Amino acid sequence: MDFFYDGDVPIAEINHRFQEAFLSGEGKIEENVDETVFRIFRIVENTVDAPIIAELGGEQIIATTLGQVFAFLRKQHRGQYGVLLTNCEANIFYVRDDSGVL
Repeated sequence: MDFFYDGDVPIAEINHRFQEAFLSGEGKIEENVDETVFRIFRIVENTVDAPIIAELGGEQIIATTLGQVFAFLRKQHRGQYGVLLTNCEANIFYVRDDSGVL
């Protein structure tokens, strides 16, 4: 497994979908990102995105920014205890690309 390190957060993997959506060309640039309040939920059964998004109130409510996700990663960058899972289970965030696709 390759690790990427930007000086703040070690990243174990960047898959091709993420690279295409956020890193291709000039990459996604976010400016004036507002503060937000995150709601944390634990998924207790196998599911896919559509039911998760519907259960949490729809795309407009659950969409966040890369900057906000990165702020979470930065707080737990060495696996410290916090709201993010650090046990190899998935932390799921929904972020729109430059085309508006979630």
